[in-house]
Amino acid sequence: MVPAPLTEHNRCCFLQDPNFDSEAIKAACDIFVGVKDFGALCSKSRQRSGKVVTTVREVRSLDLAPGAPFVPSRQLSEDYTFWQFSCVGKSFLYHQVRRMVSALITYGQGRVGLPDIQRLIDEPVPDSWSPIYQTVGAQGLFLVDVLYRAEDLACNEELTAHQRKVKLLEEDAARIQHELIAFDGTVMDKINLKTRLLQIKKSLSTSSS
Repeated sequence: MVPAPLTEHNRCCFLQDPNFDSEAIKAACDIFVGVKDFGALCSKSRQRSGKVVTTVREVRSLDLAPGAPFVPSRQLSEDYTFWQFSCVGKSFLYHQVRRMVSALITYGQGRVGLPDIQRLIDEPVPDSWSPIYQTVGAQGLFLVDVLYRAEDLACNEELTAHQRKVKLLEEDAARIQHELIAFDGTVMDKINLKTRLLQIKKSLSTSSS
């Protein structure tokens, strides 16, 4: 048994079993892709504050590809073969990703068959999950990126511009109110200031609605 290197501590999940059929795992990844009920892969109750939480999620992609150590090392490359699972989805259940990876690894090691993996989706209940899968730890689980739709970013830019406009109006209103308190001018000038203040408050009311 080759000890796990300190440089990869908490960065990888190390397997001491040499049996690992990467091609079989790649083919099995498709079982989890799409809109599926992942109830068998969730270790948290469906109940949250008295509300039923759906276990249906969409996995847009799941694949296995050659990986690399965090700290490049020839010795590490000789002792271990690094692999990387990549999963894309809008949201995930508690432990869903770790359990998907665990099931695929167990299948790749020949300890379960493809029908056992398929059962996790076909029968999305806790009893479908077997202790033989041995949920992998959180080591090596990383959030790589957050993707946004172009229309979402456009809406965010519009909101930012609106917030700037509101801030400027609020600053103008505060300045005019200060001037009115210390006002020492003609009656007409005071009327003009009050009129401007009313216009700003009206604009603020419209912007907030």
